[in-house]
Amino acid sequence: MKTIHFARYEFKHICKIEVCRNDQGEILEHFPQSRYSKAATTQLHKYGSGPFVKFTIPKSLNKSGVYIITVSNQEKTVNNKEKYVGETKDLTKRYNSGYGNISPRNCFKGGQETNCRLNFNIYNEIKKGNQVDLWFFETFDFKTIEIELRAKKKPEWNRV
Repeated sequence: MKTIHFARYEFKHICKIEVCRNDQGEILEHFPQSRYSKAATTQLHKYGSGPFVKFTIPKSLNKSGVYIITVSNQEKTVNNKEKYVGETKDLTKRYNSGYGNISPRNCFKGGQETNCRLNFNIYNEIKKGNQVDLWFFETFDFKTIEIELRAKKKPEWNRV
C-alpha cells in the first residue's frame, strides 16, 4: 500500500478519486439545486451554483481519522500536492454521503458549503486532467491532529 508522510504522520493511500463519466468518457456534471423545495426563496451560497460531480470511495472505511486530498498533474511536475486536510468520525460516510454526492439543500445558505466547495475543487482538478487522491491516517485524536496539520501546512482548499 502506498503511503505519504505529512508532517510526522504516515497516511495510507485510500483511492484515486474517480468521478462519474458518460460512455464517451466525459465528466457528468450535476446541478442538484433545482430539486430543493425552497430553491425559489433561498439564496445559493458562494459555491452553490456548481457544477458538481458524483464519486464514491470504498464502503469499508467506517473509521475515524484525518484525511488529505492531494493533486498530481499530468506532467508530474506537481506530484501529490496537499490541497485539503480534514477530520472525520466516519471516512466512508463523509465522502459517499457528503463530498461525493451533493444534496440540493447543501447548495443554499445554511447548507454544507464545505461539501460544495470541495466537490467543485475536485471537479476543476479532474477537468484539467489532474489526478486527485485520498489519503488517510486512522486515529481517535483526529480533531487535534487536523488542527496541527492545517496550521503547519496551510493547504489552499482549507479555510483559515
